[in-house]
Amino acid sequence: MTTLASMSAPARGMTDQLLTETVAPFTRITQDLGAGSASCRMDAGALEDAVGPACARPEAEGADIVVLNKFVLSEAQGRGFSALIAEALSRAVPVLTGLSDTHLAAFEDFAEGMARPLEPDETAILDWCRSVINLEESQAEEV
Repeated sequence: MTTLASMSAPARGMTDQLLTETVAPFTRITQDLGAGSASCRMDAGALEDAVGPACARPEAEGADIVVLNKFVLSEAQGRGFSALIAEALSRAVPVLTGLSDTHLAAFEDFAEGMARPLEPDETAILDWCRSVINLEESQAEEV
């Protein structure tokens, strides 16, 4: 079973919207630049503020799944949440991330063939999440 997945929705902001509706809690690391802006909405300060607690929480409290709104340039360069993704996968914690076409090649390099693309559909996302969480629970029961 693949425990790394990505989802890309075609409309601007749709990936964030789908993941916000599907998962809680949600920590925003983007900024609203207005409807006419085509610039990167990443808020570098919010990202840095979120990385430390996000990386510490699964280790300290455990996690059933890690969900990140997007794999972007910072992760492609080995920064941002790349350490959280790698740590989660090393502990067999499933990871779901949003993905844009811009960073698809970098994500595929990072994932090294381990990732499964999901349809940009709430049902598909929830089905995958449930399947990997149930897989983890059934494997734990076997030990």
